[in-house]
Amino acid sequence: MSLEEERIHAWFSLARTILSETGWEAAAASEGMQGTLGTLSHRPRPLGGHLIKFDFPSILIEGAATLPPENLLVRPEVRGLLEPEWPQLTSVGDFKFRTLKVFSPGDAMVHQEVRLPILRTCELLFGDSTPARLMSNFFYNPNQVLARQQLRRDFPEPGQCCMGWFQELGTWQEYMTIARRSGTQGEDAIYRMVVCFSAPKDLPRA
Repeated sequence: MSLEEERIHAWFSLARTILSETGWEAAAASEGMQGTLGTLSHRPRPLGGHLIKFDFPSILIEGAATLPPENLLVRPEVRGLLEPEWPQLTSVGDFKFRTLKVFSPGDAMVHQEVRLPILRTCELLFGDSTPARLMSNFFYNPNQVLARQQLRRDFPEPGQCCMGWFQELGTWQEYMTIARRSGTQGEDAIYRMVVCFSAPKDLPRA
C-alpha cells in the first residue's frame, strides 16, 4: 500500500470515531430555540497533530425525503461531468473545483479553489501560517489547489455517506464530511452533518 493510500485508509478508519462523542473535548456550542445548532470540539490525532470537529445535528435538506440517505453527497466526478451544462454545481459561491482524473467511481483528483469565510477563520485559528505554507493551505486558498476527493456510500454505517478531501501539495492537511439522516419533515429531510479536519500542530492547552 502506497503512503497516499495508507493516509486515505487511516482517515476513513476514523469515521466512527468522528461520529462518536467519546474522547472529544468540547470548545464551543451554538444554541437555538429548537436546541443545539452546532458544536466545535477537538482531540489529539493518532498520527500527530489535532482533529477539529464541527457537528451540526439538524440540517434541513429541502426535497430530500425520498432520496436514499446514502446518496446525499454527490460523487466528485459526477459534478465534473455536469459542469458544462450546470456550472453552478461546481462553482458555488466561494467554492469552485474542476475534475482532473477519475480513479474509480467516487474517487477523483481535482483542482479546487476555496474562499469560504468560515474556512478562512479555521486557517487563522488552526492552520500553519509559516511562509512556505501560506500559498498551499487547504482550508482557505484563493488559488487552485490540487486535492483528491473520495466518496464512500453506506459508510461508516448503512444509510450514511462519507467524503474525504486530501491535500496533494505536501501540507498533509485533509478533512472529512459525514452525513447521516435523522428524520424527515414532509418532503424535506433532516441530516446530521459532521465536518472534521486536521490541524498540523497540537493545540496549546488552556
